[in-house]
Amino acid sequence: MTATNEELQAAILQLLQRLAVPQATNPEQVLESLSTNISEFCFDPENGTTFEKWFARYSDLFESDARSLDDAAKVRLLLRKLDTSSHIRYVNFILPKLPKDVTFVDTVKTLTKIFGRQTSVFHKRYQCMQLLKSEADDIITYGGKVNRHHATRTADAPVTIQTLIDEFQRLVNIKSDTTMIEHPSSSKNSVHSISEKKPGDQHRPLKTESKSTPRTPCWQCGQMHYVRDCPFSDHLCKVCNRIGHKEGYCSCIKKSSSDSTTQPRKKKQFQ
Repeated sequence: MTATNEELQAAILQLLQRLAVPQATNPEQVLESLSTNISEFCFDPENGTTFEKWFARYSDLFESDARSLDDAAKVRLLLRKLDTSSHIRYVNFILPKLPKDVTFVDTVKTLTKIFGRQTSVFHKRYQCMQLLKSEADDIITYGGKVNRHHATRTADAPVTIQTLIDEFQRLVNIKSDTTMIEHPSSSKNSVHSISEKKPGDQHRPLKTESKSTPRTPCWQCGQMHYVRDCPFSDHLCKVCNRIGHKEGYCSCIKKSSSDSTTQPRKKKQFQ
């Protein structure tokens, strides 16, 4: 009985998988062999190098080729491929735990959280809606961009108008709260400044606003208002022919002649 093409292809695939990893009984030898096939991770979000994208290249290796390793060995293999700064950052983040105290699944989740692109869901979805096809992109390139930007549209978080509105409102509230904290209202500042009294202020008399009615009558007309508000300041007295008082208050003008605002003015002579 001859083998079909599918059976031959499956046999060749199994053979290639066996040759990819030396059949070593020592887990450390398997770990060392796999380590040579994994590039070092260096976090560079500006150029799109995040842990999620980096790990996606080797997820099959950890699931298939490293299946003979226990959980602790997979963690050691994964952390070995972090550059120095990324490794230090991860170790400090999980304190007081040690790397060996964290499972492989949790290690991947934590690294994805630390070394991921820190953007909101609203930002990602907004950028997705703004995606346009340039003249230089062919249909395959453009399709890849669309697929990448639609990665956030999952069954657990479908994109709807309501979700976009809720996310937008949340960002607006955060901005409003931040502005309130950075720039308190002037009324609160006024209350705060009054409450902060300096030593000796309790013995200092409070300033009061001037009363609308003076204690003595106006010496230009005899009414109860201040001289600055007198309607007879420009009045020509028919008795003494002087400007600045009402008839009958000529003697008061003579007593207050030192006031420059009420200096008498001579009546113009008309031909």
